[in-house]
Amino acid sequence: MFIVAGFPASRTKTNPHAGRATTILSGFLTSPAPTERRTEVNAHPELQIVLSADIANMRFPNGTFDRVADPHGMSGSPLWKLEGGLLHCAGILIEHHKDKKLVVASDIAVALHLVDGLIARMPFDHESRDHPVDAEPGSA
Repeated sequence: MFIVAGFPASRTKTNPHAGRATTILSGFLTSPAPTERRTEVNAHPELQIVLSADIANMRFPNGTFDRVADPHGMSGSPLWKLEGGLLHCAGILIEHHKDKKLVVASDIAVALHLVDGLIARMPFDHESRDHPVDAEPGSA
C-alpha cells in the first residue's frame, strides 16, 4: 500500500496583490499498477514506481471510494509506503498521467544514490563531514 501526499495545483490559491499563496495538503491511498502498464509510460522497472491513480474513484482506509484532488502539481512530493505497520519514504513523485490513470515516482534509492555520489565529490576536511573545506564560517 502506498500513500501519495502533497500540495496539488488544484488546491492552491494565489493572491498576487497580497503576495501570498495558500494550499491544502491532499493525499490518497494507492497500489502498484500491473507490471505490464509500465510500458505505457516508459517507466524503468528498477528506477521508477508506477501506481494506479483513478482520481475519480480512489479507495479510502474505511473501504469507501470517492474522488480525490487531481495530483497535477505534486511533482517532488514524497511517496510513502505503508508496510508491516511502518511508514517509510519509497520515492519522489515525478509524473501524473491523467488519461492513463497512473502516477510515476522515482524510487528513493535512486535519489539517495545520486546524493551519495554528490557528497563523495565534495571536499570535506578530515575532522568533520559536516562542513566543506572551502566554506567560510557562516556561509552554509
